[in-house]
Amino acid sequence: MSLSVNNPIVANDIEKIKMFKDLKVWLLVGFNNDKVVIKKDAVHAPQIKSANPVIKAIAPNSKLKILTPAETMALNQFVAAYETWSREYHAMGLDIDPDEDQAVRDLKEVLGPRFPEPFVKMEAVNVTDIEKALEQRMSGDKTSLQAFAATLNAPGGLEKLGKIIAADLFNGNRDRFYPGKASSKTIGGVTINLRCLVNVGNVFRVETDTGSEVGALDFVDPNALFKDISEPLEQGEARAGKLWPGRLLANKKERNAFAEDVVHDLEAILSPRKSTFSLKTKLKFGAAGRVANGMVEGAKLIKSKLESKYNPNRWKPGILQRYKIICQV
Repeated sequence: MSLSVNNPIVANDIEKIKMFKDLKVWLLVGFNNDKVVIKKDAVHAPQIKSANPVIKAIAPNSKLKILTPAETMALNQFVAAYETWSREYHAMGLDIDPDEDQAVRDLKEVLGPRFPEPFVKMEAVNVTDIEKALEQRMSGDKTSLQAFAATLNAPGGLEKLGKIIAADLFNGNRDRFYPGKASSKTIGGVTINLRCLVNVGNVFRVETDTGSEVGALDFVDPNALFKDISEPLEQGEARAGKLWPGRLLANKKERNAFAEDVVHDLEAILSPRKSTFSLKTKLKFGAAGRVANGMVEGAKLIKSKLESKYNPNRWKPGILQRYKIICQV
């Protein structure tokens, strides 16, 4: 069986493994070059169940699934089989891939009791994040950062980012762009003052068969204050001590101001050496308006998705309250 989000992970289906992020993210590769990504994350099934339909409204191929106990066992079986195989290779004086060996060692560690968080799986895509692109730029290679600017400027690029932001606001994801979260980040030796970009590594560019697009990965925030879209808003807002961020979508003035902050932060990253007095921009004229339009489009897509999922008689109070707010967008 091929490796995918929709198929169960079986030990015998895994040919190779690669670690993308230390003790966090791995790529599993099958014998027919089929692939799936697994990640250790402090998220749980109810939160994923809440977030998946919303993100799929704007990015239909995006989804997360928590690994079943059988799939976790399959990972342990793969590790055991790899260890046997590597011992045999060593005994014959043959070399093994040191990167893969480390990936398996770290996977074995994370499968142990010190890491109780669940694994999730997601679609494997050819992805770059803007933080790595900036690090490369500061080392002299502008290629990836220029590709980010081109992807954002392309028709639908900034609009797609706006749609992703709409889904993040609806789901309470505070780990990408979030209103009022000003900060300073030092990346590649340069310090950048940001207005709302919380995690620079969570802005993605994905290569597809038809080109590149803004990616909707990492859409579930383990630390979100509003994890369950079915929770009544008055209850959630009282618990969090804050308003549900999705309310911003229905406020044109706040929405446009937030879009301006998003573009400010993108420009700061795309031009890290830019003079304070320079008027040059990497994003084309009207960028903030395009982001805001994307947020509106995203809200409307979410609205339609909720209607198809919950009409006529499956509405829960919290979902219905959120739906009525984005109907005002």
